[in-house]
Amino acid sequence: MQDGMTWLLNSPEQSLAFVLADSGFDVWVANTRGTRSSLSHVSLSSSDPGTLIALATLSEGREVEKLRSAALLCPVAYLDHMKTPLGILAARIFLAFRDGVLRKYDYGSGGANTKKYGQHTPPLYNLSNIPNSLPMYLSYGGRDSLSDTKDVGHLLEDLKLHDSDKLSVHYVENYAHADFVMGITAKQMVYDSMTAFFRNQH
Repeated sequence: MQDGMTWLLNSPEQSLAFVLADSGFDVWVANTRGTRSSLSHVSLSSSDPGTLIALATLSEGREVEKLRSAALLCPVAYLDHMKTPLGILAARIFLAFRDGVLRKYDYGSGGANTKKYGQHTPPLYNLSNIPNSLPMYLSYGGRDSLSDTKDVGHLLEDLKLHDSDKLSVHYVENYAHADFVMGITAKQMVYDSMTAFFRNQH
């Protein structure tokens, strides 16, 4: 239910696209083709393209060579502790990944899955395969009922072998899900530290 306009919903002073542009970064709010190690990726939650897509892609070694760094806000990999009724319904109907694992798309039958994957059930994404040297910034909130702190903790456990100087984790205790794009203090609470992280990778 979101796209690149997500980063332009707030005032210019608090919208990430403007904050990054004002800080001297070239900003795209749509797909772009990058050269080797030239791009810094930002994604939010499970929106398109969201953190789930980024994590799955990176775990399979795809697009890694294009990235200088990646920032994931309200990261969604696991949804076992999600509390939002709409999110729970959507996960049950469309995603079927509230079982403590992260799998590829289920084609609905053992035969169809075997044809696609060579096995009856969809294979798991192994997030520990994300290159340990890829600089990553993860920010999440203590009041987020979609990207729950326990589920983010599960993700961080997957990333426990990541190079310690390449993984920056930023926790905002009083932030809920929408605050990361619509909060009137988003720049001060999140974007400034993310911008500093990006600068450290250049």
